[in-house]
Amino acid sequence: MNIKKCIFIISVLLLCFLSSCNNKQNVRKETMYYDVHFNTNGGSEIASIKVEEGKTIQKPSAPQKLGYYFVGWYYDFECTILYNFDTKMNRNMTLYAAWETMPISIIVNLDNQNSEKQNLNYQDTIANLNVPNKKGYRFVGYYFDEKLTQKIESDYCFLQDSTIWCKWEIVKYEIEIVIDETTKQTQFVEYGSTIKNLQQPSKENHIFNGFYLDSDYKNPINEENLIDKNLTIYVKWIDIHAIPYKVVYKGENITDDKYSIIETNVLYGSLNEEVVAPIKTYEGLEVISSDVKGQIVLDGSLVLEVLYRRKTYEVTYIIHGEEYEKVTDLKYNAKYKLIDNVMLKGYIFRGWYVDDQFKKVASLNQIPSHDTIVYGKLEPITVGSSGLSYVLNPSKTGYIISSYTGTETEIIIPNGYNCLPVVAIDCYFDSENIQKITIGKNIQEIKEDAFIRCLHLETIWVESENAKYYSEDGVLYDKSRNSLKVYPLGKKDTSFYIPSNILVLERFCFHANSYLENLIINDNLTTIHSEALRGCTNLKTISIGKGVSFISDTWVNACYHLEMIYVDLDNPFYKDQNGVLFDSSGESLLHFPASNSQTFYVIDHNVKKINYHAFDSCLQLQYVVIPTSVDVIEYQAFVDASFTIYFEGFQIPKNWHPYAIEHTFEFILKPNWQELNPIPYKIVGGIE
Repeated sequence: MNIKKCIFIISVLLLCFLSSCNNKQNVRKETMYYDVHFNTNGGSEIASIKVEEGKTIQKPSAPQKLGYYFVGWYYDFECTILYNFDTKMNRNMTLYAAWETMPISIIVNLDNQNSEKQNLNYQDTIANLNVPNKKGYRFVGYYFDEKLTQKIESDYCFLQDSTIWCKWEIVKYEIEIVIDETTKQTQFVEYGSTIKNLQQPSKENHIFNGFYLDSDYKNPINEENLIDKNLTIYVKWIDIHAIPYKVVYKGENITDDKYSIIETNVLYGSLNEEVVAPIKTYEGLEVISSDVKGQIVLDGSLVLEVLYRRKTYEVTYIIHGEEYEKVTDLKYNAKYKLIDNVMLKGYIFRGWYVDDQFKKVASLNQIPSHDTIVYGKLEPITVGSSGLSYVLNPSKTGYIISSYTGTETEIIIPNGYNCLPVVAIDCYFDSENIQKITIGKNIQEIKEDAFIRCLHLETIWVESENAKYYSEDGVLYDKSRNSLKVYPLGKKDTSFYIPSNILVLERFCFHANSYLENLIINDNLTTIHSEALRGCTNLKTISIGKGVSFISDTWVNACYHLEMIYVDLDNPFYKDQNGVLFDSSGESLLHFPASNSQTFYVIDHNVKKINYHAFDSCLQLQYVVIPTSVDVIEYQAFVDASFTIYFEGFQIPKNWHPYAIEHTFEFILKPNWQELNPIPYKIVGGIE
C-alpha cells in the first residue's frame, strides 16, 4: 500500500515536472511587441501602433495643421533628430511631428497708383508689416477696403493671402516769418505748398521785396520750391522813403573821347521823387553839366551820370630870366616830358628846376592841376687847352678827349665842349712839356695810362665839384678816397707816405717816377695792382704795411735801384728775409730787389716756387743757388738779369718754365755747390 502510494506520488510529481517543462518551452516562443505613439504637435491625430520587435515602423500618413507645412517625424520634442523609418524596433517610443509656418503674401496699396508686396507668416499681425513711407504724409493705419471704412486692428492675425489699403494724413509744416527785428508771424502750410502759397505780410511805408533764408538777405527763396520741412524765413522790405539810386561820376579819358568811372555813390529817396545829382569837385576836372536829374523807381534802377572833362594847363620854360618856350593846352594828368634838347652856345644845359635858385630839380611825368614854370640851369663852359681833340661818346650825351697834339706846359681839361660836358680822357698825353694838368669837373673816366709819358708832370689838380676824382698835393685819387690813381712822373719828392685812407694802388699809379726813393705803405692798404711801381728807377726801399693782402707779380718791374722790401711783422700774407719778399709761408719767393746788396744768394730749402719776375733786372747779383726743394720756376722768373745759377741734385726742376730765362745763363748741376773751389766769379751770358 505504501509502495503503491509512493509510486503514485512519484508519478504525479513526474507529470507535474514534465508539464512544467512543456510550459517553459511555450513561454520562450511568444512574440514581443512595442508601442509607438505619434505626437503631432497640434496637428491632426495619428493613432498609436504596436510594432513587433525587430520590425520597422510603417510611415503613417502626414498629419494636417492649418497654416503649416508638415516637415517630418523626430525622436525628440525639440525636433532636432530626424527619425529614420528603416530603424528596427527594440523599445517603446514617441515620435514628434515638426512643422514649418506657411508664408502669406500681403499686397499693400499705398495709394491709388502705388502698391507693394510684403511676405508674412501664418497668424502674423500688422505689427509684422514694414511701416510704409510717403513723402509729405503721415501714416494713419491699414484697412480691408479701398474706401477705408474697415480698419484692421492691431491684433488681427493673417491666415491667408490678403490685399489691404493704407490711410494717410497730409503733413503740415510750421513757417516762422520774421517781419522785422521785433515782429514775427507763424503760418502752417500743407506738404506740396510753395512759398508763393504763403500769405504775404505787410508793413507800413514798406513794400514787400521777397523771402530769404537768412537775416542778411543773401539767400533768396525760390517761390516755386516745395515746402518739405519747418522753416524760419526773413522778409526783405523796401522802404518807400529810402529807395536807392546811383550817381555815377565819370571823367574824360586822356587817350580817347570816352569817359571812365571815377566813383559811384548810392543815395536814397522816396518813390517817384525827382532827384538832382549832387556835383562834386575833382582835381584837374570840370563838370560838363550841373543839372543831371531823374525820377526814383521802385526797383532802384535809376542811374544818374555826371560827366567831367579835363582842364588844360601850360608849361613855361625860363632861362636867364626870360621865357625860353611855352607849351599850352596840356590836359590834366596827361603824360609829359620836359624838353631836354636845350643847346645854347657857350653853356652846358644842366636840367630844369622848380625855382630860380636851382635848389630842387623839376620832375614832371604828368601834367599837374596847375600851370607850371620851370627854370633852366646852365653851366658856363671853360676854355680848354689848344691841341685837344674831342669825339662824342656812344650815348651822345658828352664828349671824350681822344688826342692831344699841343705843346703847353699847363693843360686845362675843360668842363664842356659844343654845349655838352667833357666826360672822359681816352688818350696818351705824349708830351715832355706838360708840368701841370687841370681836370674839369665833369670828367668821369680817365684812361689808366693816360699820363705815363708826361715825364715832367709835377701836379694834377681836379676841380672840387668833380664827382669821380679829387687831388691832394698834386696826386690824383678817386673821389671816395679809397684808391691812388696817378702819382705824377715829375713829382720831385724823394719819400712818400701813402695816406691812411687809401686801400688800393691802381695800375701804373707810380709808373716811371724817377725821383721817389722811399715808399711807405699804410696799414690799411690791401691791394697793389700790376705795374703800380714799374720803372721807378731811383726807388730804393718799400715798406709794406700789415694790411696788404694782394700784390701783383709785376708791381716793381724795372726798379733798378730797389734795395730792400720791408714787410710789417704783423702782416699775415707776406714777409721779408733780408729785404727779399716772400709769401707768409716762405715757400714762394716773390721778388728779389734788383740792387739788393747780396751778390751770392742761396735760396732757402723751404722755398718751393720762384714766382714770375722774381729776379727781374737783378744786374748786381752774381750767383744764385737753387735747392732741390724748388719744383716750380715760373715764366720770366729771371728776366733781364745776368748771373750764374747752380742747381743742387744734378737736374733742373721738373716745372721749370721754358721761358723762365730769356737770355743766356751758365747752368751748373752740382749736388753740393759748397765744394766749388774756387767759387766761380765769371758771369756767363748777359743782357742782350
